[in-house]
Amino acid sequence: MGNSYSDTNGLRNISSDSLSLTFPCRYATMRVMKSLEDRIDALENRVRILENRTPAPISGKDDPLLSKAIEIAVKNGKVSTSYIQRMLMIGYARSAALIDEMEEQGLIGPAKRSGQPREVLKK
Repeated sequence: MGNSYSDTNGLRNISSDSLSLTFPCRYATMRVMKSLEDRIDALENRVRILENRTPAPISGKDDPLLSKAIEIAVKNGKVSTSYIQRMLMIGYARSAALIDEMEEQGLIGPAKRSGQPREVLKK
Protein backbone atom coordinates (compact mmCIF):
# COMPACT_ATOMS: atom_id res chain seq x y z
CA MET A 1 0.00 0.00 0.00
CA GLY A 2 1.01 3.58 -0.51
CA ASN A 3 1.67 6.44 1.88
CA SER A 4 -1.04 8.39 3.71
CA TYR A 5 -1.95 11.95 2.74
CA SER A 6 -3.89 14.63 4.61
CA ASP A 7 -5.66 17.35 2.61
CA THR A 8 -6.60 20.81 3.91
CA ASN A 9 -9.96 20.66 2.06
CA GLY A 10 -11.37 18.08 4.45
CA LEU A 11 -10.05 14.92 2.78
CA ARG A 12 -8.16 12.97 5.40
CA ASN A 13 -5.98 9.91 5.27
CA ILE A 14 -6.02 9.42 1.51
CA SER A 15 -3.60 6.73 0.45
CA SER A 16 -1.33 7.35 -2.52
CA ASP A 17 -3.22 4.60 -4.36
CA SER A 18 -6.51 6.51 -4.19
CA LEU A 19 -4.70 9.82 -4.79
CA SER A 20 -4.22 8.87 -8.42
CA LEU A 21 -8.02 8.71 -8.75
CA THR A 22 -8.69 11.92 -6.81
CA PHE A 23 -6.72 14.35 -8.95
CA PRO A 24 -8.12 13.24 -12.36
CA CYS A 25 -11.63 13.55 -10.90
CA ARG A 26 -10.88 17.07 -9.69
CA TYR A 27 -9.44 17.99 -13.10
CA ALA A 28 -12.51 16.57 -14.87
CA THR A 29 -14.79 18.45 -12.48
CA MET A 30 -12.92 21.69 -13.17
CA ARG A 31 -13.29 21.11 -16.93
CA VAL A 32 -17.02 20.47 -16.57
CA MET A 33 -17.42 23.60 -14.43
CA LYS A 34 -15.55 25.69 -17.01
CA SER A 35 -17.75 24.28 -19.78
CA LEU A 36 -20.90 25.09 -17.79
CA GLU A 37 -19.65 28.63 -17.10
CA ASP A 38 -19.02 29.13 -20.84
CA ARG A 39 -22.54 27.91 -21.63
CA ILE A 40 -24.04 30.23 -19.03
CA ASP A 41 -22.11 33.18 -20.51
CA ALA A 42 -23.35 32.30 -24.00
CA LEU A 43 -26.95 32.06 -22.77
CA GLU A 44 -26.67 35.38 -20.94
CA ASN A 45 -25.40 37.00 -24.15
CA ARG A 46 -28.31 35.47 -26.08
CA VAL A 47 -30.79 36.84 -23.53
CA ARG A 48 -29.27 40.34 -23.87
CA ILE A 49 -29.64 40.14 -27.66
CA LEU A 50 -33.26 38.97 -27.42
CA GLU A 51 -34.12 41.66 -24.88
CA ASN A 52 -32.92 44.34 -27.30
CA ARG A 53 -35.14 43.12 -30.15
CA THR A 54 -38.27 44.99 -31.12
CA PRO A 55 -41.27 43.02 -29.83
CA ALA A 56 -43.91 42.03 -32.35
CA PRO A 57 -46.78 44.52 -32.22
CA ILE A 58 -50.44 43.59 -31.83
CA SER A 59 -51.54 44.89 -35.23
CA GLY A 60 -49.77 45.39 -38.56
CA LYS A 61 -50.46 49.13 -38.82
CA ASP A 62 -48.54 49.79 -35.59
CA ASP A 63 -45.54 47.77 -36.75
CA PRO A 64 -42.38 49.87 -37.06
CA LEU A 65 -41.28 47.63 -39.95
CA LEU A 66 -44.35 48.46 -42.06
CA SER A 67 -42.60 51.37 -43.80
CA LYS A 68 -39.60 49.15 -44.62
CA ALA A 69 -41.90 46.44 -45.98
CA ILE A 70 -43.66 49.04 -48.16
CA GLU A 71 -40.29 50.25 -49.48
CA ILE A 72 -39.33 46.68 -50.39
CA ALA A 73 -42.66 46.10 -52.15
CA VAL A 74 -42.49 49.34 -54.14
CA LYS A 75 -38.85 48.79 -55.09
CA ASN A 76 -39.51 45.28 -56.47
CA GLY A 77 -42.99 45.72 -57.91
CA LYS A 78 -44.03 42.40 -56.37
CA VAL A 79 -43.99 41.12 -52.82
CA SER A 80 -44.59 37.89 -50.93
CA THR A 81 -44.64 36.90 -47.30
CA SER A 82 -41.50 34.82 -47.62
CA TYR A 83 -39.65 37.64 -49.41
CA ILE A 84 -40.52 40.08 -46.60
CA GLN A 85 -39.37 37.45 -44.09
CA ARG A 86 -35.98 37.13 -45.75
CA MET A 87 -35.42 40.83 -46.35
CA LEU A 88 -36.41 41.96 -42.85
CA MET A 89 -35.21 38.80 -41.03
CA ILE A 90 -38.52 38.30 -39.21
CA GLY A 91 -40.87 35.38 -38.64
CA TYR A 92 -43.74 34.23 -40.83
CA ALA A 93 -46.53 35.56 -38.59
CA ARG A 94 -45.11 39.07 -38.48
CA SER A 95 -44.42 39.05 -42.21
CA ALA A 96 -47.96 37.86 -42.96
CA ALA A 97 -49.36 40.63 -40.74
CA LEU A 98 -47.36 43.20 -42.75
CA ILE A 99 -48.67 41.75 -46.03
CA ASP A 100 -52.25 41.86 -44.68
CA GLU A 101 -51.84 45.48 -43.62
CA MET A 102 -50.43 46.47 -47.02
CA GLU A 103 -53.42 44.77 -48.67
CA GLU A 104 -55.88 46.58 -46.36
CA GLN A 105 -54.24 49.90 -47.26
CA GLY A 106 -54.65 49.08 -50.96
CA LEU A 107 -50.90 49.04 -51.63
CA ILE A 108 -50.81 45.45 -52.91
CA GLY A 109 -53.32 43.22 -54.62
CA PRO A 110 -54.99 40.12 -53.21
CA ALA A 111 -53.32 36.73 -53.17
CA LYS A 112 -53.69 34.89 -56.49
CA ARG A 113 -52.38 31.51 -55.41
CA SER A 114 -50.51 30.33 -52.37
CA GLY A 115 -46.81 31.10 -52.69
CA GLN A 116 -47.20 33.54 -55.58
CA PRO A 117 -45.99 37.12 -55.18
CA ARG A 118 -48.59 39.89 -55.06
CA GLU A 119 -48.65 42.85 -57.40
CA VAL A 120 -47.93 46.32 -56.03
CA LEU A 121 -50.87 48.59 -56.90
CA LYS A 122 -49.62 51.95 -55.57
CA LYS A 123 -46.11 53.19 -56.03
